[in-house]
Amino acid sequence: MARRLLLLLVVVAAVVIAGCSHHTPPPLASPPLAQPLGQTTPRAETPPAATPAAARGDAARGKDIFEKVASPACTSCHATGDSRIVGPGLKGVGSKGDAYIRESIVSPDAVVVSGFPPGVMPKTFKDQLSPEQLDDLVAYLKSL
Repeated sequence: MARRLLLLLVVVAAVVIAGCSHHTPPPLASPPLAQPLGQTTPRAETPPAATPAAARGDAARGKDIFEKVASPACTSCHATGDSRIVGPGLKGVGSKGDAYIRESIVSPDAVVVSGFPPGVMPKTFKDQLSPEQLDDLVAYLKSL
């Protein structure tokens, strides 16, 4: 029993350390609002809903961002199928909608997929990727 508890503590500590190993930029003047699953609030940089990101973005460029440009690369933690790596597989994520996908990238703890701990996905993508790159990445993820 004591060994199992020790093993559990080691695993939890490893997850916490891994989640804290990414640089988190200082908070903005007004923190983003977290909404329950399926309810996302468009951010200031998000264009009007009449033009979804997938319609503006280029999926081919988004694939390149997913595999090579983002740091760490999205493929470090996510598969494009059903497989679970560190994060959930992304097959079918396009059905969640543009706003959900964008919010999951720029504010990953706003909605955490059941069965995954919060705080693991880097929070640096909103500063690392331009609005056009985010549009491209959303377009690619919608194609999965």
